[in-house]
Amino acid sequence: MKIKWQNTALMQAKNYGPTNPKGDQMLTLAALLYKVEVADDRSVAAQIPNCSEPYGTDFDSHGMTCRLLGLAAKYPELITVLTTHDLSSVKIADISALITAIRLD
Repeated sequence: MKIKWQNTALMQAKNYGPTNPKGDQMLTLAALLYKVEVADDRSVAAQIPNCSEPYGTDFDSHGMTCRLLGLAAKYPELITVLTTHDLSSVKIADISALITAIRLD
């Protein structure tokens, strides 16, 4: 299911384009799903990864933390980001609900 969600988010990012905020949010989600494991086909609970390998330096661990904090501020009921001086983690309860919320916003 990881590939399904990653491909869905990546396809939506391409449809919106890189200059559209929705496209940027979908690309952030696709980058996250590229590196983490999806539990029970819908949820994610993981340390925030460094995604600079396939997506560029804007998606390093600090960049991903900032991007995910932005998503968490916009969709607080769907995504939680916890940060400390040495650890950053993300929790998404329902990936499909987050994709739908981004699309409908």
